[in-house]
Amino acid sequence: TSTTNESGDMTKYTNHAVQRVLLVDDHCTFAELLTQAIDREPDLVSVGNATTGAGGVSMFANLGPDVVLMDVQLPDIDGFVATAQIVAMNPDTRFLLPTAHVTAAVVHNAATSRACGFLPQDGPFSALPRHIPPPSPATLPVVPPPFHPPLPPRAPHTDHPSPPSPPP
Repeated sequence: TSTTNESGDMTKYTNHAVQRVLLVDDHCTFAELLTQAIDREPDLVSVGNATTGAGGVSMFANLGPDVVLMDVQLPDIDGFVATAQIVAMNPDTRFLLPTAHVTAAVVHNAATSRACGFLPQDGPFSALPRHIPPPSPATLPVVPPPFHPPLPPRAPHTDHPSPPSPPP
């Protein structure tokens, strides 16, 4: 078995994997580290890395992975557009979004694009396996671990603080 990059380079590996994972992320160092973390897991195997949305869609068509780790911000098309194109090819594909910036808009777009969840970029690589969704797609909720609701508005600031209370 082997892994492929956008240039067509093949790398041999010996992992016996259950889930085939395609990574689409334009941050090369992060992608390399994540690929190494995936390949260390006995039930995961990286089948390729793409640095653009169009490259990810093309590699998906050629490699047919089970899971796609799709960056949201890519240099050509955003990850949600690429995800929609892949879903049109295979609606059973599972998606995780590796991101450090989970906002309400990203959560909404993730839910409407059939993402299964988020892979927090500030989390440990050892947490990766628990974020890869099981093989039953379509009904998995989007559960972003790092997302927090907005803070309530702060009380208005006054230029003159109240005088301290006199001691008893």
